[in-house]
Amino acid sequence: GVYFALLEESKVSKEVTGIAVGLISVIGFLPDIFFYPIAGRLLDAAPGVQGHQYFFTLLAIISIVGITITITLLRYIKRV
Repeated sequence: GVYFALLEESKVSKEVTGIAVGLISVIGFLPDIFFYPIAGRLLDAAPGVQGHQYFFTLLAIISIVGITITITLLRYIKRV
């Protein structure tokens, strides 16, 4: 339901809905594949406080990217 609400709000045409859902799925599930190995390597490479600082810096960067994409999508929806 979330995919189709997103597609309806951004006015994606029905001809490319399948492609859009596929891309959204790849992007959406990518963190499930790569996040834990990356986090483990960060914590193993720098044990203790420094490793956790790297880990939370990674989380902050991911959050900033997500917020930026959300703002961009909201601006796009308002224009359309």
